[in-house]
Amino acid sequence: MAKSLIVVGVLGIGALCGLYLYQPSGRDAVNGHLCAEEYSRAKSRIDSLRIDGRPPTGNLGQGEMQNPRLTCGELRRLGKVK
Repeated sequence: MAKSLIVVGVLGIGALCGLYLYQPSGRDAVNGHLCAEEYSRAKSRIDSLRIDGRPPTGNLGQGEMQNPRLTCGELRRLGKVK
């Protein structure tokens, strides 16, 4: 009985952490960091403009492309790129 309660508790905490990371606000912070790395590698204004128009590379989960993703330029305007 006690073991099953511990297992349920651990699974519940894991599920809550997963839901928190799945929320758009959590993804926006991670994606903003990815965009900041891309902007730091830009060598010219044209490179920055290219980065503005595309979503951050990497960090794609299963089925992620089905949802609309913010571009790096939109994330920067929202203040998510630091």
